[in-house]
Amino acid sequence: MKLLHRAASRLVADRMPDGARLGLVQFSTAATVLADLTAVGPDTRPQLLTALPRQDNGGTTAIGKGLLAALQVRSPRETFCRFKDDITLVDKT
Repeated sequence: MKLLHRAASRLVADRMPDGARLGLVQFSTAATVLADLTAVGPDTRPQLLTALPRQDNGGTTAIGKGLLAALQVRSPRETFCRFKDDITLVDKT
C-alpha cells in the first residue's frame, strides 16, 4: 500500500497538469467518494494529496461499486459522465 500511495501522490503532485479534473474514490467491499471532481491547481493539490488513502481498509475488491461511486463524482451540471482518462489503482492481488 505504501508503494501505491507513493505512486498516486507523485501522479497528483507532479504529473497532473493544472486544469485537469480529478475525483477520488476508494473501494473494497463498499465504495467511498474521497474527493469530488476538482480542477487540479496550486490551491487544490494539497487537499487532493491529503484525500489519498494511506491504508487498505480490508474487504473484497468490489470494482463495480467503485465505478458506481465514480459516477457520483461527476459535476452536477453534467447529465452524462464521460471518462477521458480513467486510472484505477488496486492494491489487491
